[in-house]
Amino acid sequence: MQENGKLIDRLTGTPQGGVISPLLANIFMHFTFDKWMDKHHPEKPFERYADDVVVHCKTEKQAIFVLRQIDERLTHCKLTLHPAKTKIVNLRGKSEKKYAKKYDFIGFTIRPQWFKIKGMLMPSIFISTKSETSIIEKFRQMQIHRKRTTIEQLASYLSPIVRRLINC
Repeated sequence: MQENGKLIDRLTGTPQGGVISPLLANIFMHFTFDKWMDKHHPEKPFERYADDVVVHCKTEKQAIFVLRQIDERLTHCKLTLHPAKTKIVNLRGKSEKKYAKKYDFIGFTIRPQWFKIKGMLMPSIFISTKSETSIIEKFRQMQIHRKRTTIEQLASYLSPIVRRLINC
């Protein structure tokens, strides 16, 4: 429906914000992407949350090849990769090209961290800057500093919120 109230028939896609849209998208991606990866790249682990996907590759050459194949697969299924979000990230090792050293995925930032014990870089998970900013803003909106309550009351008020943040 347009802003002027006029209806336009759509033959593809799902309505933005529609109740059924996430379910339909997940079903479509299950067969379009998940099953295809299981068949064509069973040795490569991946995570998918709705339409966000991370595929793990061992080498730069492999990552370039898999990205090209995924692009071809999705194009064949009438989908497109988001140009700003689609990238190769190098979490460890050397590469001929300069790649990003971190990425955000479902509210977290995955980036390499040096571990003294093992003496190597290992991918580690941190809360993303965007999520952290959102959390700080929520606490700011609560105006805790203006509440005149006991520490016990404040703790009982904040405890479920902090627990929810930790469990994310």
